[in-house]
Amino acid sequence: IVSFRNDSTLNVAKWRTLVSPNHPVTIDKRIKYNSYEVIQGYFTSPIVEWFGSSMLEEIKTARFEVVLHADWKTEKKPICLDLAGTGDHVKVDDIHNFNLL
Repeated sequence: IVSFRNDSTLNVAKWRTLVSPNHPVTIDKRIKYNSYEVIQGYFTSPIVEWFGSSMLEEIKTARFEVVLHADWKTEKKPICLDLAGTGDHVKVDDIHNFNLL
C-alpha cells in the first residue's frame, strides 16, 4: 500500500487513469431548498479493485454530500463537496441550520 501511495503521489497523472469516467455513483437523496440543493450519495471506493481484501468493509463505500446553488446563471457552477470520513459527516444535518448559502 505504501509503495502504491508513494508511486501515485509522485505521478499525479496516474490517478486519472485509476478511475473510469463511468464509475457508478448512487444518489440516495436530493433535498431542494429555496437557494440551493443538497445531493447525498455513495460509490464504491476505486481502491477496492487493488486492495479490497485488506480493507475493512466500512471503508469500501465512500459517502458524499454535494451542495449546489439553485439559481446560478453561468455554465460553470460552484459546488461544495463533502466526502465523509473524518467524523464530520455525523453533523451533516447541522449545515442546514447555518445561513451560509
